[in-house]
Formats: sequence, C-alpha cells, structure tokens
Amino acid sequence: MGINFRLFSERLRRALAGEEVTLPDAAKQPIQNLCAEVEIVTPWLRDFEYDMSWLLLQKNRRR
Repeated sequence: MGINFRLFSERLRRALAGEEVTLPDAAKQPIQNLCAEVEIVTPWLRDFEYDMSWLLLQKNRRR
C-alpha cells in the first residue's frame, strides 16, 4: 500500500499528545476522530491487501 496506516496513526497520536506540534483546541477532536477511524480501518485494509496478494498469486500459478 502507498500509505502506512500504522505510521500515520502513530503520528496522529503524537500530534495529539503535543510531541510533534501544538494543535489548536478546535483541531483536537477532529484529529481524535480521524485517529479512531484509522485504527478501525487499518486491520481491514491489511486483510484486503493480504487477500489480493493471495488471489494474484493463485492467478499467476494457473498460468
């Protein structure tokens, strides 16, 4: 995948903790929401990537 969602999620958490940037209060809740969504979606994307790799491998074996 082009985006490493685990790294992205970790960077969001560090931003929320004030380790990398100082966020305005108005930005904290939307970023917390985004972080939660990324954590929910990441396992699905990892499974999808695995499934697609497996299907491509099976298709190449048939050739």
